Amino acid sequence: MKHVLVFVFGFLFSVTTLAAGQFSLDETPGAPDVGSGGGGATKLEVIALGNGKATFVITNANVNFLEKVPTGLQVAMSAADKSGKGTAKIVNATGPYFDGAEWCWSGVGKNWKNMACVPLQNGRASVEIGFDGAEKTVTVAMVPHIITKSDGLLDKMNGWATHADNAYGFVTCPSTGTKDMITPITIEAGGKVRIATDAEVRAYEPSYANVCKR
Repeated sequence: MKHVLVFVFGFLFSVTTLAAGQFSLDETPGAPDVGSGGGGATKLEVIALGNGKATFVITNANVNFLEKVPTGLQVAMSAADKSGKGTAKIVNATGPYFDGAEWCWSGVGKNWKNMACVPLQNGRASVEIGFDGAEKTVTVAMVPHIITKSDGLLDKMNGWATHADNAYGFVTCPSTGTKDMITPITIEAGGKVRIATDAEVRAYEPSYANVCKR
């Protein structure tokens, strides 16, 4: 099944589900203690396929609840939210509550609700993503979300899919005065897709300011 997202700068963002194998606004990357019920830190591997395509593999998916944690879930780690929005209560995204759940990616601005989703199984999600139309190297902000069978989109409960510990950046949204966390991805002019560098995140920040109002 193929989903299509259109980014504001003109890229065609296409997603193809692979064998099972989200950018939040209020999220802290977490590394739950495995001995406390957590599965470890969330990681993202970007496997470049060329021609603006790559396989994005998420492992050890976690959720950061900034408000009430659903009944039956064990908090593996609590810490101050790195974006300054309260206390992050990190829960490993495995177990009965997450049976049938989906991991989703979206963009920002007009693309916020336009999500491409794949099954989340045992804390893992794998998806092939294609960016069409690149004529020069560009950085984009991606957003992870989790949708559960029982509670739907966890964003609505202030439960944010965690950005990977090895793939996140902070950018400021002037219209709201918030510091937001993103999963920054760079698409090179030659078609290679990879995790953006810190310098590329800083260069992207003015573009984010144009689309972050919500």
